[in-house]
Amino acid sequence: MDRDFREEFSHLTYFVEAYLHQDWGIEGGSIEEVMRSKRELAPVVPGIRSDAEKLLAESLSERALEDIFENTWGSGYEPGDATDGSWADALREIIDASLSVESTENT
Repeated sequence: MDRDFREEFSHLTYFVEAYLHQDWGIEGGSIEEVMRSKRELAPVVPGIRSDAEKLLAESLSERALEDIFENTWGSGYEPGDATDGSWADALREIIDASLSVESTENT
């Protein structure tokens, strides 16, 4: 039975599909800028972070993560400049960005 990553990681699915599409750079120059510029994300940022942490903790191969991001979620985001180019580092970037956004909203 195939896993339903869209359902299992619904908050991360929403973020990737809605904001990390092929023109994601229009939304901001980094994942953090995208999260900061979109006020409607504020209520789901904790869920996005939680999903990213859970997915990262599974220690999936780079190929498996690429398949999830590109084929399951249709991401146009390419990990690169801010990371070493790995999807695991992209998940870490999502986690770091969500923590940063939450800390400024709580101050």
